[in-house]
Amino acid sequence: MEASRELLLQKMLKAANDARISYLKAIHAARNRDFDKAKNLLETGDGQVDIGHEIHTSLMQGTPPLSGQELMLMLHAEDQLTGAEGNKALAVESIHIYQAMQCTRTGIGSHAV
Repeated sequence: MEASRELLLQKMLKAANDARISYLKAIHAARNRDFDKAKNLLETGDGQVDIGHEIHTSLMQGTPPLSGQELMLMLHAEDQLTGAEGNKALAVESIHIYQAMQCTRTGIGSHAV
């Protein structure tokens, strides 16, 4: 496996994992009623997903095409990136629910993320 492509694939995996962790931390922040922190964590996760997509695009346009072990690592990284994006959807919905619960408790209007 070409070292530079292997490094890029590892960076893609790390970006996907960092995004996933940020989205899960956003849910925890919202549960603790820290909606500003939750919003910042969503943005951090989005930045990591962007990094993952940039790497993915560059690897897909590379020559020669990925094959063998590189291709398997790419499929794993793509799966992790897709999973992170699913965690974002869960985080956004969870934050909205926690915000609605907070508004119900306090009687104050919404605090949209």
